[in-house]
Amino acid sequence: DAYDAEGMAGTATEGTGSGGIVPATAEDAVWGELSEDDELAGSHLEQLRMLFFTIAEHVEELLRQQMSTLDTTTDVSTLAGDEQTLKLPAVVDRQRVHELTATQLARAITEQSEKMRAQAEQAPQGGEQAQEMAQRYGQAASEIEVAAASMRQAQTDLQSEDRLFSEALAQQKEAAEHLEKALEWLQPPQQQQQQNDEQQQQNDEQQQNAQQQKPQQKMSKEQAEKKIEQIRSRDQARRKARESRNEGSGMPVVNDW
Repeated sequence: DAYDAEGMAGTATEGTGSGGIVPATAEDAVWGELSEDDELAGSHLEQLRMLFFTIAEHVEELLRQQMSTLDTTTDVSTLAGDEQTLKLPAVVDRQRVHELTATQLARAITEQSEKMRAQAEQAPQGGEQAQEMAQRYGQAASEIEVAAASMRQAQTDLQSEDRLFSEALAQQKEAAEHLEKALEWLQPPQQQQQQNDEQQQQNDEQQQNAQQQKPQQKMSKEQAEKKIEQIRSRDQARRKARESRNEGSGMPVVNDW
C-alpha cells in the first residue's frame, strides 16, 4: 500500500525493483506555495514570518510521524519469532521514509537560509531581522540533519542480525529530540522573544509568591513555638498546684515529667 510520507512529501510509491519505499520530492511540496521571485527581505518580513510557520508545520508533522514509528518499534520489539520477522520490515521502511523526508527538508531549509542571508545583505531596511531569520533557519537545518543521521542509524540497528531494538529505540528518541530543537529554532524571533518574556514573567511571579510565603511560614513557626510555650506553662502550673496539695496532705511528691 502507498504510504503517506509525513503529510508533506506527497504519497510514497514503491521503489522499482528494490521493493523499498521512496517518497515524493519534499522540497517541491515545501516551497510549492512560494513564488520563485519572492523577495524575502525588507518590506517582505511578514512573508518571512509566515514562512517560519509553514516550515514549522512540516517539521512538526515529521516529528509526529517519528514518534508514531517509535511507538510501533516498541510494540514490535515485544513480539517473538515469526510475528516479529513479519512486521519488522514495515517499521524499517517507515523509518527510511522519515529519514529521506528529513534529509530533503534540511536541504530545502539550508537553501532558503542562504537565499535569505544573501538578500538580507542587499536589503536597505529590515536586513538585520532577515539575517537573524536566516541564522535560525541554518540552525534548524543542522538539527534536522542530525535527526536524519539518527534515523539512518536506527534502520541499521533494526536490520542487524541481532535486531538491536534497544539501540534503535535510543536513536529514534534522539531523532525526535533534534526535531524538537529544530522547531524551537523555527519560531519567528518576535514569537520567541514573547515566549521568553512570558517565561521570565512566570519565573518572577513564582519568586514573588515564594517570598510572600516566607513571612507566613515564619509566622506559623512562631505560633507553634508560642503554643508549645503555653502548654509548658500550663503543665508547670498543674505541677505546682499538685505539689502544693501533696505538701498539705503529707504525701510524697511524684514528678510526672
